[in-house]
Amino acid sequence: MIATAFLSAALLASPPVAGEGEANVAAAPVLSISVDNARADAAAGDRMTYTLRLRNLGTVDVTDLRLTQSVPAGLRFDTAEPAGTAAGSGVSWQVDIEPAGETVIHSTMTVLESDAGQPRAATVACARTADEAPPLVCASHSARLRGEAGSADDSWANRNRWYLAGGVFLLAGIALFVVRVRGSAIGADDAAGNGNEDNH
Repeated sequence: MIATAFLSAALLASPPVAGEGEANVAAAPVLSISVDNARADAAAGDRMTYTLRLRNLGTVDVTDLRLTQSVPAGLRFDTAEPAGTAAGSGVSWQVDIEPAGETVIHSTMTVLESDAGQPRAATVACARTADEAPPLVCASHSARLRGEAGSADDSWANRNRWYLAGGVFLLAGIALFVVRVRGSAIGADDAAGNGNEDNH
């Protein structure tokens, strides 16, 4: 599982202080976000279930937030709970979060067969105050894509190649030891036989 979350620089800055005769400027929402998925790799036909978690770390209500999740190349969006709006290469939701509250969304995508040889599929989730506004906070998840045929065996062999190599060397060492022991035993028997003949 690969999941990252970060706050934009605007959120970390101190909110502006209104001077005399100036209107108060609303501070940007203080949020955190995460994208979780138990799978680190997948093949064609596998379903990827993501959990998006958006938290309000501030002390005021946050309303009309636009939460989006990208649908990476090689994946097909299937369902979401709660339901979202799928358009182009992404899915979006409009959410309200009270202070210290959170919104949790589950989305499901299917890995498609592809000849492009794409090594990974990365999805990005972001929250913003408006469709065209810059993101306030984003998170991502990346999974390795593997081929369908023989992928499980190849993947296992690749992950355990050092153990396999060690096993081969161990067997070779045992075989060499057995050969040497047998050779020594045969040599000792020959020497004993020659000694008996000399005595006669």
